[in-house]
Amino acid sequence: EGVSEETALLIDDIAKTVALGVDNAPGAEPGPNCAKKSAPEPEPGPKRVPESAPEPEPGANRAQKGAPEPKPGPDRAQKGAPELKPGPDRAQKGAPEPKMEPLCRCELCGKPFPERERTEGLNICPNCMENEPEAVLRFLLADVPQKAEDPKDGLPQLEGLRCVRKLGEGAFGAVWLMEQTATGRKLALKTMLESAMAQEVERKKFAREMSIAAQLRHPNIVELFESGQRDGQFYMLQEYCPCGSLVQFLERNYLRWGGRLPVELAVDITLQVLDALEYAHGARVEASDVTGQKQVLHGVVHRDIHPGNIFLMDNSDHPVVKVGDWGLSKAYELAGLSGVSAQNVPTGTMDFAPMQQHLNFRYSGPEVDVWAAAAVLYFLLTGQPPRGRSSAADPFPAVRDVRRLRPEVPERLAHALNRTLREKPRLAVLTAAQLRGLLTE
Repeated sequence: EGVSEETALLIDDIAKTVALGVDNAPGAEPGPNCAKKSAPEPEPGPKRVPESAPEPEPGANRAQKGAPEPKPGPDRAQKGAPELKPGPDRAQKGAPEPKMEPLCRCELCGKPFPERERTEGLNICPNCMENEPEAVLRFLLADVPQKAEDPKDGLPQLEGLRCVRKLGEGAFGAVWLMEQTATGRKLALKTMLESAMAQEVERKKFAREMSIAAQLRHPNIVELFESGQRDGQFYMLQEYCPCGSLVQFLERNYLRWGGRLPVELAVDITLQVLDALEYAHGARVEASDVTGQKQVLHGVVHRDIHPGNIFLMDNSDHPVVKVGDWGLSKAYELAGLSGVSAQNVPTGTMDFAPMQQHLNFRYSGPEVDVWAAAAVLYFLLTGQPPRGRSSAADPFPAVRDVRRLRPEVPERLAHALNRTLREKPRLAVLTAAQLRGLLTE
């Protein structure tokens, strides 16, 4: 079945010839696979089938008496038979190599899969879609835009820009995705909430961030393009980081890395953060003291380094890192003299600020940023902040050895982290350059 009539007749003829024996086939014309009657006796070869042998079942791959060994396989061409068209899995002599099927990489597990198996255009493999619904949901929710709002409601009207959607909102401000109508370039617009606008201290903080961020120019710092006050609203037009914060990066790659990064990638991200901090700590900026008098000062301390304020420009295995949100930053030569940081109100994020910053926050220096950068590295390696759970009796519990949570961390790296995160009696690593040396030696 499945062959032409001519081919079927040819197969039947060959089968009968084999059954009767070549020498006793009366009047049979020798075919391509048969020996002529007058031909000399061939050299010893395969044993001849006797005349009395039962008729075998016909087959395409049976050796013929005196015939050359045919090529194996059901698809060989027979003399006089019509040429069979090649099937999808049949290799043809001289045929071009089949094209490789396009692949894409799953953004959850990191494994390649055929592009045609994407669901709704998402780079998520069928296995993750079927077996990891919670991880898929986390991934989708990380990039779901918040409900669009009318840009006219509270947003300053900036020429040549249109509002795409809201990216996020914090306690005092919101960030919007904007697009330049002429070029399509994406930008981030940061504004103050109405509740924050009513507080003088928050207005001063926002104004200070605008002033300091405008003076910082570094490849690993979110760039500020424009800032000011319009339509009764403070605003900053900044560089847009399409892959979001480190927190979102970890959530998107949860299945791939389990909530913590490979050691090499975690160190690479931290080194870029340290590059930004070293530049800021040595930058010369113009700042105002409590009397409003402007001075040119040396060095800016961020004071709020944590995974939510570190942003990524791409989703590769070696992403470009940007440090943003300089709202708590200050020229540390004005420590205690700016009139912005209120007394007895700690600044920074508790899990990523050293004890010294919480106890003496108005006088924080570059060393608090260095400690925070080490705490971020600890978090990237373990998925947890350095300290254990705090309590009223012990608000600053001891930092846990990183190898207790992740034993495969190299001993040299663990030693560098343990030394940098030690808080008592004082911080041991004081500069970004010093920590970089510990991480790269």
